[in-house]
Amino acid sequence: MHVIRKVWASFFIMICLTGCWDIRETEHILYVNTLGIDYQDNQFIIYAQIINFANIAKQEGGATREKQDLFVGKGRGENIYEAAFDLYRVSPQKLSWEHIKSIVLSENVLKDNRLEKFEEFYARFFQFRNTVWIFGTKDNMEDILATNSILNLPPVYSIINDPEDILKQSSIAFPQQLYRFRANLYEPAMNTYLPFLTVIKKDWKADHKDFEILAFDGAGFVTFKSYKGYLSQEDLIGYPWTQEKTSRGSLTLKVKDKQVGAVVLQDPKIDIKPVKKNGKVTFQLKARFEGVSNYLTKLYSKDILEQLTESTVKSQIMHTYKKGIEKGIDVYHLSQVLYRDQNDEWKKLNQNGIVPLDDQSLEVNVNIRIKAGGREELLN
Repeated sequence: MHVIRKVWASFFIMICLTGCWDIRETEHILYVNTLGIDYQDNQFIIYAQIINFANIAKQEGGATREKQDLFVGKGRGENIYEAAFDLYRVSPQKLSWEHIKSIVLSENVLKDNRLEKFEEFYARFFQFRNTVWIFGTKDNMEDILATNSILNLPPVYSIINDPEDILKQSSIAFPQQLYRFRANLYEPAMNTYLPFLTVIKKDWKADHKDFEILAFDGAGFVTFKSYKGYLSQEDLIGYPWTQEKTSRGSLTLKVKDKQVGAVVLQDPKIDIKPVKKNGKVTFQLKARFEGVSNYLTKLYSKDILEQLTESTVKSQIMHTYKKGIEKGIDVYHLSQVLYRDQNDEWKKLNQNGIVPLDDQSLEVNVNIRIKAGGREELLN
């Protein structure tokens, strides 16, 4: 009898131990969707964009889309930890970091070794995931996080949370996931690309009123945790033509500054090799594409059209390369190529991990095969 009582007592204790006594309802927790970090007036400012997951579930279930209210809270502190706890102080409910989908860093955070402070902060919070998207911005952080989606789409499907979807149509930027960004920070000779976001205020209308949307706006570059600078979208016009991740992109063709047509390029094959000539290391970049003529103002022979396209792509690649050189940015990661292919040579030449480059350090060769698109035919 005594043994039976012990068994029943143990059974009762196990039930109590496994009970969810402190569980909280979903609606009682504030889920951070996007984390923003800024630095102003000698203080870090941490921003938390909060969304309502219950509304998202309703919309995905086929209900009428209602406008999604975005709530943005912020905390301040001399370091990011203090800013985070200040955010706790002003939060009306418990905050959850476990569903963060994206991070936005202001340019001020990237400068003056503050990026290292972010790295330390993120590494210590076990709730954070390394698969989140990471961006930079020159804009006001509140504007970035408070910008809503078109057609009342849930924020989780916006450019900041689902960037790859929109880039399938036109590869104008290359989103970075945090794990890859962090790995590149410690990679010798690596110049890490960080896409920037901005708020566009004039290109879209809703009921004849300006409707603000997020868009890509150039990129910042970081070398071994040191911020090298920013290149605008116009400066980076040649960058997509050097990336095999480019799915497709449109190229406008001009003759004597007059537009004569456009082609869509896809399926790039890129090869970069270091070559030593007269005691100096240069780099040969070879790019091959498949193309489709989009439209032409007049009929060109296939050979002429391909030559015009090749020269335009080469010009844009060199334009971006030279813009990078002006700011000390190794845009095409040439130092990394030398580090991997000819490490002894890299050791002789590198300065803080980067090989000195000039206008003559890069040779570009482009090969493009174009076929007619739509109802157009090309002359043989």
